[in-house]
Amino acid sequence: MQTSTGNVDPGHALGVVQMKYYSLGRAETLMHEHNATSYPEPTSTYILHQTAISAYNCKNMEVALRFMALACAHPEAPGQCHRNYAEMLHRCGQSIEAEAVARVAVRHDANCAEAWDTLGTILAERGAFMESRDCYQMAVRIDPMFLQALNNLAVVFHNLGQFEHAASCYRRALNLQPQSVEIQLNFANLLADSKQRREDVRINLVNGVEIQRVGQGNRGANP
Repeated sequence: MQTSTGNVDPGHALGVVQMKYYSLGRAETLMHEHNATSYPEPTSTYILHQTAISAYNCKNMEVALRFMALACAHPEAPGQCHRNYAEMLHRCGQSIEAEAVARVAVRHDANCAEAWDTLGTILAERGAFMESRDCYQMAVRIDPMFLQALNNLAVVFHNLGQFEHAASCYRRALNLQPQSVEIQLNFANLLADSKQRREDVRINLVNGVEIQRVGQGNRGANP
């Protein structure tokens, strides 16, 4: 069916994009039709954003990134749009670009919990645990029921050696989703690590006392 490029209803254009994309499952077709005169060119931020998500769901990251970049180039692009772009870049291994876009996302919408969580994950993977912790805390503050952010915050607390804070986050997360195997395993690892740390401290204390005793004995033997 031919569609005029004139006054196109955005919702209809979006539906055509998604139906064609999901039915064909081929990014090349979408790219060709994107520029065809008989096809409603998706130019609004919303349609570009949703087209990118369709491409992502079809596992074509090249097309997904191209359309998401077009969507984010619009001044009115919301924080969630930038967040999704950052997530895609991150999953493609473009961590530097992903961090930059994620920072744009939280500037555009400081109340987007998902954007803070994405930025926190990117920072954690490069070892910036303190700043990552702050991002996850912001995400949980915005949405206390955000299970993923709670789990991520607990992991960062664990990496920082703040076991009590980590345990508190895991308990909160398990209260929300008791059947989560991932959180159960993470919590178990935390408890095992905490027990090992306590044992190491005990051994060090005992060894320290023994060394002190030996030193005192040596000093007593000297004239």
